[in-house]
Amino acid sequence: MLRRHITGCKGLLTAAVAIVLLLVAGVPSALADSTEFISKLSESKGNIRSGNLAFHPGVELTGTFDDNIFNTAVDEKSDFISTITPGVFLSLGSRHKLELGYAAGINYYSNFTDENFTSHSARASFNLDFPAGLNVSFLDNYLQTKDPRGEERQIRASHRSNDIDFSVDYVFPAEKLTIRAMFTENWLKYDQTANNDRNKRTDVFGGAVLYRFMPKTFALVEYMYGLTNYFDSTDALTDKNSKSHAVNVGLQWDPTSKLSGTLKTGWMKKTYDNALDPSGNAYVDKDLWGVEAVLTYLATDRTKFDIYLNRSIDDTDYTGSASYSTASHYVNVGGSLAMEHVLVPKLTLKLKAGFQRHEYEQLQAALLARSDSITEFDAGLRYDVRKWLSTAVNYSYYNNNSDDDTRDEKHNRTSLSVTAVF
Repeated sequence: MLRRHITGCKGLLTAAVAIVLLLVAGVPSALADSTEFISKLSESKGNIRSGNLAFHPGVELTGTFDDNIFNTAVDEKSDFISTITPGVFLSLGSRHKLELGYAAGINYYSNFTDENFTSHSARASFNLDFPAGLNVSFLDNYLQTKDPRGEERQIRASHRSNDIDFSVDYVFPAEKLTIRAMFTENWLKYDQTANNDRNKRTDVFGGAVLYRFMPKTFALVEYMYGLTNYFDSTDALTDKNSKSHAVNVGLQWDPTSKLSGTLKTGWMKKTYDNALDPSGNAYVDKDLWGVEAVLTYLATDRTKFDIYLNRSIDDTDYTGSASYSTASHYVNVGGSLAMEHVLVPKLTLKLKAGFQRHEYEQLQAALLARSDSITEFDAGLRYDVRKWLSTAVNYSYYNNNSDDDTRDEKHNRTSLSVTAVF
């Protein structure tokens, strides 16, 4: 039946550190992420079980050196950040399954101690798989964290976000045809009143039809309708509320095949509810041919590739500069390729490279339209000391090369972590 694709130790560790540092003297793509740690807990086989109940407590200790902690274009400041990430994950059931997870990322800066902060992540999901061909899936991810400050004198912007993904599939008896109803909600709210104009909620409703024309391959057609509401806007006549439409065709592969995931392409359009922004500039509706690919290829038992492609319209808070126009959205074109390869038993190499191009809307005709080119690279080695204990060293490079020089941003991050999951 179709299921929804959701998606010597001391000497060896020394060698792993040396290899990664030789790649580039510098440092990973982000601080230890409490949301990411919940995923690590969920993937653990674990030892604490009773029938269909699994309980996975764990903790991760990470040291990260970041050469640009304020994400600035000039006068970069570096620091060493120590992160403690405790968490717990619970799974109950097999055919019908309930999962709950929580993790906290406690970050301590060595020099800039005012930057210390704690993030909280929680996940709840369930999957109901009925014999009659009905499948119901629900996923809720909650995050409470703080944005890095653009410069030392600014306030670290704390915010909360909640993402919901809900779907209902019905597979017809011949198991060739599936119909799907979908709903997603993305909610974001900042704690400081100065950021009220950034608070928003996006609801997307949609449906799809999938037809299995090969044992593990499905053709799909889908339609999605979205509503974006800036719910704390002070002026309903100039806010950035919008509607979106997307019609896609594509392919979906079963999670049990060597190639799994979804590839789709189609037309999308974004229209604004109001004619003018708060400064009197005319909003510009946008339509384009979009692309989305989220694919995993199991080349061998030891080698896995993850492929991501995207062309979409994304909101932005960019307010412009003396030379560059303010914007309400940008066209995001990009992709990434990641590889995970088991070098020898217990030692795994991870590599990832990505590129994005952001073309910003031009609301002010007398000024230039901003564009950014973003390059990313990650490399890491993980050594599994025991079934429940691993250590890893990671390096990441991030470079945002913008037409607006004040929005340039470059990072080198290096981290060393120890993870225990029971």
